[in-house]
Amino acid sequence: GDPDTPERFWRHVSGMQYQSNFSLSPAQALRQIGSFFQLLFVEFGRPWLPAGLALAFAGFWRLFTQDRILLVFLILAVCCNLIFTAGYDIAEDKDAYAIPVFLGVALAAGLGARALLASVREPKRPVLSALLLLVPVLSLAAHVRANDRREFHVAEDYVQNILRGVDRGGLLLTADWQVASPMLYLQEIGRQRPDVICIDVLLLRRSWYLDYLESRCPGLMRRSREVVRLFMEDLARWEADPGAFRRDAERTRRIDDRFCAMIAAFVADHLGGGPVYATSDVVLSPGGENRSLADALLREYRIVPQGLVFRLPARGEAPMW
Repeated sequence: GDPDTPERFWRHVSGMQYQSNFSLSPAQALRQIGSFFQLLFVEFGRPWLPAGLALAFAGFWRLFTQDRILLVFLILAVCCNLIFTAGYDIAEDKDAYAIPVFLGVALAAGLGARALLASVREPKRPVLSALLLLVPVLSLAAHVRANDRREFHVAEDYVQNILRGVDRGGLLLTADWQVASPMLYLQEIGRQRPDVICIDVLLLRRSWYLDYLESRCPGLMRRSREVVRLFMEDLARWEADPGAFRRDAERTRRIDDRFCAMIAAFVADHLGGGPVYATSDVVLSPGGENRSLADALLREYRIVPQGLVFRLPARGEAPMW
């Protein structure tokens, strides 16, 4: 988010652009909590062998009797994270959002194991230690295959296959984060296909991303400066007060028109020196937030399938068949 100003810093640390995903409706909370407990059993043992959770319970009990300050800390960490998990409606990555809870439970399980060892006499401790060691060993054995990503090349293969349909010097428009994110890695870290300009049209709704494009493709941005300036005027107002646009249909229509005009200017400018492509979520969008953009592009250009993308031929270009 390029947090180089106090306002942008606050937007970044407060997750401003994601706050609309929060809702504490009972139905959503129950759905999210149910998913959380499924993940909890995946992390600490199946329901028929909840040894890790049993150790965690013993650890919380030990803290209740001996260290209530640490107990309060762990309970606060777990409960605050559970509230967050229950209120944030996410479709994927749910396990990542529950990591603070898992860390708290793992710490409590370690304390529980320590308390059990301290409760038996010295001669029996080696046997009990071996039994307790089986808990993480069995968990590792049960999950190592599912978590082994050595041969997991879906993101790399997806982007490579998309790039096979993009000729040298192409401009690629996408609204798919599963394209834009690995593409960024491939180009910036892998140093592959630097000739391709990939623009995430969803991120174009954030002012910091337009600043990024200034450094990534300065020529394109310079030649489209006027339409970019008009859009950024409305974008700055929208970032300051999104509610004003929700209450004013004319404002919403204007910023949407300027958004489409800016992307159309990118396409027209790049077609003067190179090919332009789009993924299906940009040009085949019957509904949702990309509908007006798809309509605007399809009014001006034919789309020609080329591998996993669609090419937007320049006006007057003869069909390929």
